[in-house]
Amino acid sequence: MELVYPITDRDKLDAMADYLYNKNIRDYIMFEIGINLGIRVTDFTQQKVSFYRKACEQGYVNMMPGKTSRYGKKITVPINEDLKELIEAYIKGRDDNEWMFESRKHGYAITRQQVYRILNDAAQHVGITDNIGCHSMRKTFGYWHYYYNKDIHMLMEIFNHSSEEITMRYIGITHEEQVNSMKKMNLGIKKINTLNF
Repeated sequence: MELVYPITDRDKLDAMADYLYNKNIRDYIMFEIGINLGIRVTDFTQQKVSFYRKACEQGYVNMMPGKTSRYGKKITVPINEDLKELIEAYIKGRDDNEWMFESRKHGYAITRQQVYRILNDAAQHVGITDNIGCHSMRKTFGYWHYYYNKDIHMLMEIFNHSSEEITMRYIGITHEEQVNSMKKMNLGIKKINTLNF
């Protein structure tokens, strides 16, 4: 399996969302769910409308992820208000038994391969040159969650990782980036030319 990366450039992330919005609303909603919930692609694309209707009513997604279901560990992921409104608008008037993200072959959910092609097409159109794949949405969620919250332990719990190192590597935060962020930190140090020694 080829290594894929998170989308760490906010302008390109927004451009990708815009591109998908203008091209296909299904793909746009799928992308927004992927980057805002941090759930594995097969866990959120293989769901019926009823799953999302219930999640919006509750305010969170509650599910047994496919990959970790053998451990019997359910996950509960809150849905932010903007995403909730977006999902509710998308499912309004739709039958509970429909696939949320239906394939062009009616009666089937979109496949992982289709998602991969959709994401790569969008990435190419907005100038993203890093390898992008289905896991890029989950990694993008992790990268931006860490960027805003700086809480690696919370992300470890969300992703069910066993160490900080695994999570940092997964979301694309390298040791060099950690060092550079520390070098930029200045907590009240005066400029040398303003001091009288």
